Amino acid sequence: MKNISYHFDKEKNILVSTITNVLVIEDIINHYKLIENDESLPRNLKVLIQGKDFMFDIKGPEIKSVSEYVISALSKYNSIKEAIVLEHSYSTAIGYIFEEGNKHKNYLFKVFSSKSSAQNWLNK
Repeated sequence: MKNISYHFDKEKNILVSTITNVLVIEDIINHYKLIENDESLPRNLKVLIQGKDFMFDIKGPEIKSVSEYVISALSKYNSIKEAIVLEHSYSTAIGYIFEEGNKHKNYLFKVFSSKSSAQNWLNK
C-alpha cells in the first residue's frame, strides 16, 4: 500500500499505521484486508492511525461502503479498537462519518486531534 506503512509496536502492543500523501478508498479497503490476513497480530487488536498533513480523497458515501471490509476483518479477531489522529477539517468530517457508519460488535473507532489522546484511549 503506497500511502500507508505499518509497524507493530511491541512495547505498546499497538499496530501503528502511518499515512502519507492522499488517502483514497482503496487504501482504506487494503488496510482492512491487511488486518484480516495478518495472523501474527494480537486477537484483541489496537490500531493507531496517524500521519502528518495527509488528506482523504474520499466522498462520504464511499466511506460507508467500507463496512463490509471491517466486518470481514473482525471475523478473525476478538476485538479491534482503532484510533485515528486527524488535523484537517474535511478529513475529520470523513473520520466522523466512518465512526458513525461502522458501529459493529467488538469494533471501536474514534477520531482524535492528538496522538497522546489517541494512545490514552487505546490503552483504556
